[in-house]
Amino acid sequence: MASKNKIDIQAYKDVCTELCLHLLDFPVERESQKGWISIPKTLHKVLGHSWEMIKRNDGYGLFSLDESGLEANNKVMRNIRVNISRKQNEEANMVDMINRMWLISDPGISTERMKGRPYCKLCMMHGHSKRYCPKLFENSLALTEEHKMIDELYKAAE
Repeated sequence: MASKNKIDIQAYKDVCTELCLHLLDFPVERESQKGWISIPKTLHKVLGHSWEMIKRNDGYGLFSLDESGLEANNKVMRNIRVNISRKQNEEANMVDMINRMWLISDPGISTERMKGRPYCKLCMMHGHSKRYCPKLFENSLALTEEHKMIDELYKAAE
């Protein structure tokens, strides 16, 4: 599923269906469930519907649809919950966190935030100035220690 390569959709669907049926036949000893287990919604989405997403992706795996973007937000969300949002109760804390995340993801606000970052007139990119543009150093053997430190600071700020 997380491949970049072309996928045989029918073979993938058959494997997912077989695994799902195998899980449903899994013996359970509790009387209340009588020989079957319930499949969590997340697992059902993967086994039952991931083939549809692969089909919509022209038969290629879903490598670009991983959860790394969501994982990257954990650090931001923790910072908001601990340092910015109200601590009166859990509901107020969550409301503040969701509102702040909503604002961060707004395209208009993101555009305004970019205006505050350094802009390079040489390569037309945000994040560094003309003085520290990587294009200037493409032919040099190594960056100076000052340039390396400034690059690290810019990367950390992103």
